[in-house]
Amino acid sequence: MKRKSEYNFIIMKTKFFGLMALVASILATTACQKDNADDAWRQIPVEQISVESGNAAVTVNDVTCSNGEVLLVADSKDAGTLTLTGIVPGYSEVKMKVDLRKKSDDSFSFQGSTIVSTPPSVAATLRSTDDNPCYAFRVEGTVKLDGTISMAVTTQVQGSYAASLTGSWNVTRKCKVYQTGTPVGGPVQVTWKAAGAAAPAVAKASVYANIFGCLFAAELMDQVTFDETGNITARYWAEPDLGDDPMATLKQLAKMIKPDADGNVTFSAHHTDWETSPKANLVFWYAMDNALFIVPNVSAIIDAADAEETRTDIDGIDMSSVIEILATLKALGVDVDALNTELQKVLTRGIEYKYTVNGQNLKIYVDKELCAPVIDALLPVLPTLDAVLEQLAQSHDPEDIKTLQTIKKIMDQIGLQKPSDLDLVWKATTEFEIAYNFAKA
Repeated sequence: MKRKSEYNFIIMKTKFFGLMALVASILATTACQKDNADDAWRQIPVEQISVESGNAAVTVNDVTCSNGEVLLVADSKDAGTLTLTGIVPGYSEVKMKVDLRKKSDDSFSFQGSTIVSTPPSVAATLRSTDDNPCYAFRVEGTVKLDGTISMAVTTQVQGSYAASLTGSWNVTRKCKVYQTGTPVGGPVQVTWKAAGAAAPAVAKASVYANIFGCLFAAELMDQVTFDETGNITARYWAEPDLGDDPMATLKQLAKMIKPDADGNVTFSAHHTDWETSPKANLVFWYAMDNALFIVPNVSAIIDAADAEETRTDIDGIDMSSVIEILATLKALGVDVDALNTELQKVLTRGIEYKYTVNGQNLKIYVDKELCAPVIDALLPVLPTLDAVLEQLAQSHDPEDIKTLQTIKKIMDQIGLQKPSDLDLVWKATTEFEIAYNFAKA
């Protein structure tokens, strides 16, 4: 009886441990499957994926990218680091943390954002981040284990850089006019004053500059928009045609401008075929310390002009061609060192303008302070232009004669006998400003 009891105990013990082994096996299998599921994120390829290869489909502000590279490094099953190289206009590289979520056995969704402190530039360089926001970037996308990725990037001007410029602005068309016939506060406002003997000629030139400047601006531009994405768009005249003699056309249009009973004149466009430039990341903007910076996206502009063959030089800012141009200018007497300094500023910060916002009115302008570095660098070339003008005067070619007549007309308006006289006029200039006036749309 005892042996039977021991036998039964052994049987029960064997069954118990067998059952425990089975349970352990099931638990181990479940844990293993769980671990395998959690480990899927480790299979996300850790390599740069190029747009050119077709494996990366990227849009920036809903505009499809044609070049650049994306690198997504999964740091864990729910977080990663995204690096965009040559994707965001004005920035060679943008890096940000992203949230990672599994969508299926072979794909993960991700999203994230970051803010950079340094504004975009023509010669895009690495950017840093800190507490002084300039541009914000947000991304959403999907990455697959086969090495393909799709994502959408949006940009937004931030903080004080956006100032009060964001929105659409119409060209100011109605303005007052002085007894001299000079419009004040029209589409374009030219202020030019000089001391001494140059004063009368400059005053006369200022009148013509304001009239013709307003007429031309009224025909060429209708509205500009500083979009919150940083894009600049405009409603403009795409194919301006002022005839074979633009000056004569403008003079004819000037005769049609008559002050109303309140002394106001209105510069209306004499056409209706306005076009609106697309929000295609062609030109970006930011504002800082009452200065407006315009940053062209050269690669996108080239794409828009169907000139893909020059992309490599532009993307790398091919300085060899720039150096050749500077060498040619130096031979003409231009102060290339001073010009190069200004060129570097443009490549780093963009094209600088000044601006003021007064209620619903916006003025964007350049003054003598902004213009002087470039004009002073170019003034030494004027004696060379004197010689060129003398050669044109001796030519019997009809085109040369026509060119000479046009130049003479312009010089007469400023009271110049020869191009080099402009040096004396500029040095006598006490105030100089060219402003574009807009009203909130």
